[in-house]
Amino acid sequence: MPTIPTLNSDEQIVFQCYATSWLLMDLENNQFLQSEYYRDMTFAVPAVKSMLSTVGITNQGCTLMILYALLVIPKEKFFEDHPAEIAALNAFVASNSRNTKSTYKSDSQAIDFIYHIRNAVAHARISFPSPEVIAFKDRKGKNRDGKVQEFYSELTLPNFRDFVARLQTVHIARANAREKSICREKQEQTASSNH
Repeated sequence: MPTIPTLNSDEQIVFQCYATSWLLMDLENNQFLQSEYYRDMTFAVPAVKSMLSTVGITNQGCTLMILYALLVIPKEKFFEDHPAEIAALNAFVASNSRNTKSTYKSDSQAIDFIYHIRNAVAHARISFPSPEVIAFKDRKGKNRDGKVQEFYSELTLPNFRDFVARLQTVHIARANAREKSICREKQEQTASSNH
């Protein structure tokens, strides 16, 4: 059985959000709502069970929760430690987004899609203009010129799914870096105890 490395408090928060998000996706992928176990479950609020039967597990609200868990929290905790992965993710969105507009001065050379998508998710400014499209809107108060800065971009659902899968690479890179760090610490402890 693989061992789980000791995690600091920030890593615990990120890992728990990550694990719960993927549990929800795996429940959907394994057709949990069609299972006998689910049919026999008693809910404290029966209307929730009825609603889940209609909207499913990985619905629009779940999309917002998963993005919050995979993008907003990690951005605050460790994204700056993985610039290559973030740059690759930004390039993917840049080449696969559509209807993108930005009046942010900081975007005059190149749009920082990850920054704007993170803000859109953090402030619940995502929408679904059609069943196959997810839209992100970021808005900032007036700048020095007295103008409101706005960003808008869309991803089709297939591209959005790719985006989420690529977002996982940042989490994988973090887990690999943490594992290497723990191994180094153990080697240093062993070396110092031998002297």
